[in-house]
Amino acid sequence: MPDRFDILFQGATIYDGTGGAPFEGDVGVRNGKIAAVQRGSRPASAARTDARHVFVLNGKALAPGFIDIHSHSDYSLLINPLAESKVRQGVTTEVGGNCGYSAAPISGAARDERRRLYRERYGLDPEFSEVEQYLDRLDGQGLSVNYVHQVGHNTIRESVMGGADRPPTKGELRTMVDMVERGMSQGAFGLSTGLVYAPACFASLEETATLAAAARAGLFSVHMRSEGVGLLEAIEEVIDIARKSEARLQISHLKTAGRENWSKLDRAFELIEEAARAGIDVACDRYPYTASNTHLSALLPDWVHDGGNREALTRLRNPSDRARIREAWRQKSTGYWDNVVISLVNQPENKRFEGRNVAACASETGRDAADFAMDLLAAEDLWVEILLLNLMDESNLRQILKKPYVFIGSDAEARAHYGALGEGVPHPRAFGTFPKVLGNLVRGEGLMPLSEAVARMTLLPAQRVGLFDRGRVSPGMKADLVVFDPNRIEDTTSFDSSIRYPEGIEQVMVNGEVTVEENVHLGTRAGRALRSTGRLPHGGKEAAC
Repeated sequence: MPDRFDILFQGATIYDGTGGAPFEGDVGVRNGKIAAVQRGSRPASAARTDARHVFVLNGKALAPGFIDIHSHSDYSLLINPLAESKVRQGVTTEVGGNCGYSAAPISGAARDERRRLYRERYGLDPEFSEVEQYLDRLDGQGLSVNYVHQVGHNTIRESVMGGADRPPTKGELRTMVDMVERGMSQGAFGLSTGLVYAPACFASLEETATLAAAARAGLFSVHMRSEGVGLLEAIEEVIDIARKSEARLQISHLKTAGRENWSKLDRAFELIEEAARAGIDVACDRYPYTASNTHLSALLPDWVHDGGNREALTRLRNPSDRARIREAWRQKSTGYWDNVVISLVNQPENKRFEGRNVAACASETGRDAADFAMDLLAAEDLWVEILLLNLMDESNLRQILKKPYVFIGSDAEARAHYGALGEGVPHPRAFGTFPKVLGNLVRGEGLMPLSEAVARMTLLPAQRVGLFDRGRVSPGMKADLVVFDPNRIEDTTSFDSSIRYPEGIEQVMVNGEVTVEENVHLGTRAGRALRSTGRLPHGGKEAAC
């Protein structure tokens, strides 16, 4: 291997991200990039003269850093830029702004309310409005991972229209289109929407397609309107949106939610694959667990959210509106509230409920589950995170993960074992998503070849997002790398003990700087807020710098 390297990984089993067979070799890193890849390994004595530092891997796996194509670290990276729970499982790039909620662009009352909430809860003041301001702030404080941003439909709709349940005027729609286009020109990689959440739940197909067309060169990530009873209709809707807008559709966390809907999976696959054959650019992502994580307010009927959070809180305190909510919730299946676990609250007097299901908490306080849930939402200013256990089928999960068009995404923010991001009872996916796939499912069950799993965490999502200098172990690529022991890598979390780092991650390198070594975070902040080059002709490549 020519010249002298900053770091040399010697004697690796290289999974290069392409999905091809692994090979033994050495990888040299210089100036933040992969400078050389040599098949076969040189003697240790010779290697020592080639680099300032040598990692002798003795056959351990070396792969591109994992790309979390569906994350929610938009604000957690500002609270704690070390991104502990992500980088320590091998993630080197996070794709944020998902489910319609993004840190920017944001304006008006929506910005004022978001600033208030984050000041009160975390002592954080997100004073920015524009995408470029947000990305500059991330870069200014330094990050331990790279970050890819998407514009959030829900955020811009709230900025322009508040929480109104009505179609936008022509002027309002033009303003939202301008926000999408400006966000793309400032470095965003696409648009996301959360059609199950307010206020995008009030948006029509036509509104959503218009906004998706404005971000057409980028990705269009969709949390669909339903993942349960209306799953098939929701898939048809987003495919229709992609057809009308010519958007590159990314179906977020594909699932069949609720036992009565588990049988719909085959038809869901058929709809997606028929669309692909018809020329729709469509892919999906999924986390490797059968429980979900959302906000308790998402379980409220849509009409409660009409007008925004202040109006929703008023309705939660109004006896006649409470009766309507209670009646809507009466349709929940027997035992439903046993599976709704309170994950995170803010008020000290409610901390005792974290990690416990709503049914048990309601019984302890002498209320029925519906009243307890409404009272908790009112007391917590609507900010209550929950886990929904036993929502999905283990067999369906494996069928979804085996599909070649499904990438791995955690659907989680970066957390830590300390500080504000160490509070509550988080979903295990925040700490264990990628090791669970590689260890528990690939090694333990043989779900798919290891090389294929690595490809669906690295090169394939990189290409999907528009990162053409990452995701592959090849000269000239950015040196985002992870070294792991295939025989030892494992998710160590459980729903009772979810703040636990994985086993088997040896080193993690971000932009050529070692960030994790032997499961210890070194405090390195070599990550960057990546920026797209802006809009390109549909079908063209979008690069990042």
